[in-house]
Amino acid sequence: MIGALRIWRVAVVAACLWIVGVAAAHAQTPPDSTQSKPAIPWSDSSTSSLLRGGVMGELMAVSVPRSQAEIQRLLDEARGLENTAEYQIQSSEGLAIEAEGRAKIMHEELEVTRARRDAAKKAKDKVATAELDATYKKQERQYKYLTQLHDATKADADRLRSAKAAAQATQKSLELELQLYEKQAQLGENPPPQAVDEYRSLLRNMLQAQGDAADRGREASDKRKKLVQERLKQLNALGKLGQ
Repeated sequence: MIGALRIWRVAVVAACLWIVGVAAAHAQTPPDSTQSKPAIPWSDSSTSSLLRGGVMGELMAVSVPRSQAEIQRLLDEARGLENTAEYQIQSSEGLAIEAEGRAKIMHEELEVTRARRDAAKKAKDKVATAELDATYKKQERQYKYLTQLHDATKADADRLRSAKAAAQATQKSLELELQLYEKQAQLGENPPPQAVDEYRSLLRNMLQAQGDAADRGREASDKRKKLVQERLKQLNALGKLGQ
């Protein structure tokens, strides 16, 4: 009886020691991260998800061509401006040459009057000197006006040449925009890489042409401003002729 009791106590102690060992081993084992944290679902929050229609969609949005009818209207208008400028250039250059000739003749008359006035002074002819001096001043005002007229007509010719260059540059940009419109219509939903490269190249050429047209337009505007300044000088010189 005593032996059986002793055996039972040993078994109980062994069981307790086993339970304590299992608990300690469990406490030392690192938790399973796959079970302790909920799985984060992958979300396409990368840059590509922010592109409207992907790279191809963004490429199409770089520059949206205007309607074909609008492009054609602007193209016809630019061609008309070029033709008008070409016609007016010839007329303005003719006026500049004429004004230069008139100014040259007046300068010669001015020199003649000066010589006669100087001769009258040497002869101490006060009446002739006064008359020739008045004539000289009048011719001098006329000469200044004709010189200013020449400068204004020359500035007008420069302005027209610049306007013609701007119209030509605008035509080029519009022609490329028209090609881009047609190319975009041909691409479809899944264009081949070669077609995409051709579109990208055409788009680049059009943008560069638009930049050049803008530069030519600014130059034409500067020439226009210069013409206005010369016309104001011409007007001021004209106002002095009656003095």
